[in-house]
Amino acid sequence: LFNIAESVDDASGFILNVLRSDYMVDEHSDRLLQVELNTTCCAFGSQSDKLCEHFRNVGFSVPPNGFIDTTAGAFLKAHQYWCQEYNQSKAVIAFVVMENERNVFDHGLLKEAIEKRGCHVKSVFLMDTFEQQSDGTITHEGDVISIFYFRTGYMPHHYATEQAWNTRAAMEQSRAIKVPNMLSTLAGLKV
Repeated sequence: LFNIAESVDDASGFILNVLRSDYMVDEHSDRLLQVELNTTCCAFGSQSDKLCEHFRNVGFSVPPNGFIDTTAGAFLKAHQYWCQEYNQSKAVIAFVVMENERNVFDHGLLKEAIEKRGCHVKSVFLMDTFEQQSDGTITHEGDVISIFYFRTGYMPHHYATEQAWNTRAAMEQSRAIKVPNMLSTLAGLKV
């Protein structure tokens, strides 16, 4: 991943991050302390929306989370800005997911919220074939990709073949917005 980051100049010029801040209670001070700022994949955000809603429905005073609505809105704004900037009216957002993904419900809720706002979202894999276009855009099965949202690719074993590494490099070299971009991926890397 570091070699890809060193060799790539992010052609999009846009940055969009979806971050999750994790906390634990310190047993000595009884204070809530941040233990991680998750920069990649940020699982369970959509589910936390539903969990907060459930707690309110059974009588607990829990403030709304807003992850799904806020994040879908951010993706849509970034997508619209990118489409206007590159004069692309039919681009799509690609969720880069693991084959045999087990956490489909979490990103499925976000995908549904984005699509309800009028933007198509497709799931792609690191093993898929993408085509670099001469204008810097990248396509998958004929669809121009405006945003790659990485739900995988943050662990070395996610790159089981040379094809997966080449695909990630092609994604990074494209004009598509990367969520997260390679530098943010490296900042939050878990090894």
